Amino acid sequence: MDTAVIRTRPATADDDTFLRDLFALTHFSAGFGPPADDPVWGTLLDVQYRARTQSWARRHPDGEDRIIAAVGDAVGRVGAAPCR
Repeated sequence: MDTAVIRTRPATADDDTFLRDLFALTHFSAGFGPPADDPVWGTLLDVQYRARTQSWARRHPDGEDRIIAAVGDAVGRVGAAPCR
């Protein structure tokens, strides 16, 4: 029997690499785009990740990035913002 525990926690600066990699996986998967080690590709990914992060923060100033963790390991992200 799987006894995994799923929880959320606030995202911290230490999660930035995970969040960038998750962004790349969910937005540029299925063979789209050049290899991840291409410097132009890496720059494009960085710019788009920062734009998404800044846009979300502007639209949801009271929002919070939360990390979904299974047995302590980061496995996903969810944005939480109060209803208005």
